[in-house]
Amino acid sequence: MSDSPKNSQKNPIIEFLWKILLFICGDEKKKINRSVLWAVFNTTATFILLTFTLLQVRQVSRTTKGEVLQKFSENFFKPETRELLMLFEYGLIKFKENNINVDTVMGLPQNFGCFVRANSYPPTLNSFLLDTTKTIFSSYEIDDYVLGHLENLGMYLKMEMVDIEEIYLNYGWYIMLFWEDPEMEKYILWCKKIYKGSASAHYVYSEYLYRQIKRFEKEHPPTYYKRMIAG
Repeated sequence: MSDSPKNSQKNPIIEFLWKILLFICGDEKKKINRSVLWAVFNTTATFILLTFTLLQVRQVSRTTKGEVLQKFSENFFKPETRELLMLFEYGLIKFKENNINVDTVMGLPQNFGCFVRANSYPPTLNSFLLDTTKTIFSSYEIDDYVLGHLENLGMYLKMEMVDIEEIYLNYGWYIMLFWEDPEMEKYILWCKKIYKGSASAHYVYSEYLYRQIKRFEKEHPPTYYKRMIAG
């Protein structure tokens, strides 16, 4: 005698589901094999639990990535960094290598790399400067306010703690502004020359970050996002 429920003939849906259950867990006598049924139940429960866990991990990963970028924004967009952004964007800052016969800055020690603010600029610019008397920015300040942050972000990207698209859309312009600036290029070349054995002085993660940004921009021009939004 079959284990089929009495009302199965009155309900096509139940009859259909019952046939599926018999196909999966039934024996030759068209009875439910409880061992097989239990195994199927365990497998299904494990699959559901695994799916739920993966969704939770994905959500945690998104939250973590958001927190990393939020922390980066808080550390990067400080008044000192904004001031340097403005100076670099308008070409009002130059790198000086304090060596004999090479743009010597009087009063500073040998092999002291620094950036010097331009002497002539529109007077109204003073309202955007933190200190109008400050003309020299040491390499330590450039590292603290700019390159150190980009180095960290590049490391986060390499470790897959952040997504390239979010970085590009939120910080791509700033990264390219600093990295493509000819004076910054001079400074990084100077660092590689003075500190040959130090990988951190070569700003390898900043360069990696910049190259990934450029590659992403080439593959995702403005027209790509326009089509995506329109669609």
